[in-house]
Amino acid sequence: MSTVPPPPTDPPEARPAPAPTRWPETMNGVASLISAGTALLGLVLGFFVLPAAGVPSPVAPNATTTVAVPGPVTTVTATATVTAAPQDAGGSSASASGGPSGAVLLRDVPVLPESFNPLSAHQATLDGKTRDDAVTAVSYANAGGVRTYYNLGRGYRKLTGLLGLDDSSRNMETDVSIEADGKRLQFVHLSLGRTTPIDVDVTGALRLAITCTAPRSPTGIEGPTVVFSGAALS
Repeated sequence: MSTVPPPPTDPPEARPAPAPTRWPETMNGVASLISAGTALLGLVLGFFVLPAAGVPSPVAPNATTTVAVPGPVTTVTATATVTAAPQDAGGSSASASGGPSGAVLLRDVPVLPESFNPLSAHQATLDGKTRDDAVTAVSYANAGGVRTYYNLGRGYRKLTGLLGLDDSSRNMETDVSIEADGKRLQFVHLSLGRTTPIDVDVTGALRLAITCTAPRSPTGIEGPTVVFSGAALS
C-alpha cells in the first residue's frame, strides 16, 4: 500500500512585532516646565527666603541659570537680579544737628550750669548776612560779661566758626577768649562790622570755655551782642 503525503499547508501569518512605547510629546513639555519651575523656585529661595532667615545665599546677587531637560530640546533661562542694600560706611555724611560732615553744632551741645549769661541759639546778622546757625549773647556792661562752659568729654578735635558782633548791636568793643581745660586757644578783640574765623584744636579736651569781657560803662547800659556763627565741634 502506498502512503499519500498530506497536502501542504500555508505557513501561519507572521504577527507584527509590537511598536515601542513612545513618551507622548505633551508629557515631554510638561516635564520641561516642571524642571524649569523647580530651578526658578530654587533661585527665589536662594535670593529671598534664605537671606531673610539669616542663611547666606550661595548664589551671586546677579545670576543666570540655564536648565536643560532631556527629550525634545527645551532650554529655560531664569535670571534674577537683587539690589544690595547700601553698606554702612561707619559714619553718616552729615550730623543729625545739621552741622558739617561729622560735626555737631555748638547750639546743640548742652551748656553747663555754672555758665553765666551763656551763649544760646539765636538768629543773627553779621556784616549784612543773616545767620541761622549762630549762638549769641549780650555782653552787658558792668555785669560780668559772658561765660559759657561746655563738656566736650574728650570726644572732639576741632572747634570752628565765625566770631563777630551783631549788626544791630551797640557799637561797643569787647574781647572774647576761647579756652580748653584752662589753656587759652584763641583771643579775639571784636568790633562792629568785623568778623574773625575760628579754627582751634580741642583734641582730648574735657571742658571748653568761651568768655566775653564785659565793656565798661558809667551807666551800665546794655553791651554789644556777641555772635558765634556756624560754631561746630568735630
